[in-house]
Amino acid sequence: MANGQGLRKICEDPSMPSRQTFLRWIEKDTGRQTQYQAAREALMDWYAEEILEIAWDDSNDTIKDKKGEPKANHEWINRSRLKVDTLKFLMAKLHPKRYGDRLPEAVEDRNIQISWQAENPINRIELVGVRPEREIISPIHDDAGNVINASDNSALRKRIIELEERLGVREAPPAPPKLLTWDPGPLPSRMDGEIVLKLVDVIKQHVPQADQRPPEEVLDEVLAECAKALQTKYSPTAG
Repeated sequence: MANGQGLRKICEDPSMPSRQTFLRWIEKDTGRQTQYQAAREALMDWYAEEILEIAWDDSNDTIKDKKGEPKANHEWINRSRLKVDTLKFLMAKLHPKRYGDRLPEAVEDRNIQISWQAENPINRIELVGVRPEREIISPIHDDAGNVINASDNSALRKRIIELEERLGVREAPPAPPKLLTWDPGPLPSRMDGEIVLKLVDVIKQHVPQADQRPPEEVLDEVLAECAKALQTKYSPTAG
């Protein structure tokens, strides 16, 4: 933050925890809340230097008209004014002791409201000039219940990513594409009576007429042999 990056931009880094996780960390840790407040005020100091750069940048204050005569570039000037006013507003609200309209002696300690669930006001911590008791946060465990060493940054980062994916605050890596099954394609659309008659003639020519078994049994055997022949012929592993 001291180098000009906000919390959202920092948490967009894949190697960093999400913004919800960060706010959940400092929700019950007054020490980290104080550090975060100091970092945010350092960001306001960065904005003050940014205002100076915007104000002194007169490179595009004038442009040339069709006749080649210089004239004021009102679009550039208005845009610069909007940037300066926006930064001034943020500085006055987030660091009023230094950049507010009133004298530092008249500025009371501002309420610090930190929440990782903004829609639920019960989860917010409000400090009105009183430092509450510090609560110890439980250590991080793995799925087996073992405590992860706090100095093992790689293991902690891996565990945080796993938990965030389960909570739905971090998108899981895309799954590999599913394998396509072999499709032999549709049967011929011309399955009319002529083809059926030809199939019956083929069966009559190759099945002995002296077979004394019931017709249903003979038909089942013939169909099974036809299916076996078609599978042998058109199977993707055939040949």
